[in-house]
Amino acid sequence: MFPILNTDRLVLRELTVKDAQAILDCFSNPDVLRHYGQKPLTSLAQVKQIIDDFSQNYDEKRGIKWGIELKGQEGIIGTIGFQEWSTEHKRADISYALFPESWGKGYALEAVNRVISFGFQEMELVRIGAIVFY
Repeated sequence: MFPILNTDRLVLRELTVKDAQAILDCFSNPDVLRHYGQKPLTSLAQVKQIIDDFSQNYDEKRGIKWGIELKGQEGIIGTIGFQEWSTEHKRADISYALFPESWGKGYALEAVNRVISFGFQEMELVRIGAIVFY
């Protein structure tokens, strides 16, 4: 079962097709992409395939991606997760992106702290890497 994580203000939950438009809006925004290092998403069909890929990656223990939601509010404010997950080497890379209207409020720090704790404690990782674009 996909793990749902909670913090004081956030719920980290599985991404679903209902999140497709929000993901498209986020990952077609030049301000977000400047910090994320990928090409813009261009269609809902593309996003739906990516959501399916996230689900398959989790099932195959290659990655895990959560939608970040404010407690008590529907709709994501960003995403966070691990990719390049190696159960053999007990390592993964972390990445996250928040919608610009959620920047500067401490949500990223709150989500990152919770996901790193989950990685070390539940996924039994011994190394977590990150690539930073700025």
